[in-house]
Amino acid sequence: GRTRLYWARLAGSWPSVHAVPLTDDPAVELRGALAADPPWGLAVWEAWTETGPRLHAVELPDPLWPSTVNPTPVTPGGWGIWRPAVAVAGSVAVLIWEDERDAPGDLYFARWDRGRGLRDAGGIPLAVGASEQRWARVTRGGDGFLAVWSEEDPDGAHSLRVLRIDAGGNPMSDPHPIPVRAGVSLVPDVARS
Repeated sequence: GRTRLYWARLAGSWPSVHAVPLTDDPAVELRGALAADPPWGLAVWEAWTETGPRLHAVELPDPLWPSTVNPTPVTPGGWGIWRPAVAVAGSVAVLIWEDERDAPGDLYFARWDRGRGLRDAGGIPLAVGASEQRWARVTRGGDGFLAVWSEEDPDGAHSLRVLRIDAGGNPMSDPHPIPVRAGVSLVPDVARS
């Protein structure tokens, strides 16, 4: 057996169609994330193959009937890729994930342009170094995006970090701490208000 991701479009108060497989990819598909800014959306997930995990994404078409689509590899694989998150605003999407290519607990990100696809093949370091970053979440907010994640420093102290990202998907500054300290790992979330 293989774990598959399915999708369906909901219209009005009830599903308008049945669910269909998202892809025909032979990889095991896990931990999907989805974001939309009508009329388009982006799905991202962990794709596990014999050579290890990688990140896949697909721009979702806007027909009445969902169809199976071809995924775009975001990362080449060969190292741990965990817990993707995605947000869409206008014609840009921001993807964030835990990436172990250099060390456990690093965060990478990539940008996706509607109709043109992945802008940053392989991803770009977002938060890397001695501290471990986990549980990243991202949402659209204001004139761009807002990302938040849990951080554990080398001394074992836990805190949260927040980062503003502009409408083009570019980080605007260094991450700022949220004044919460805890002795255990934190699992944040973020939403537009």
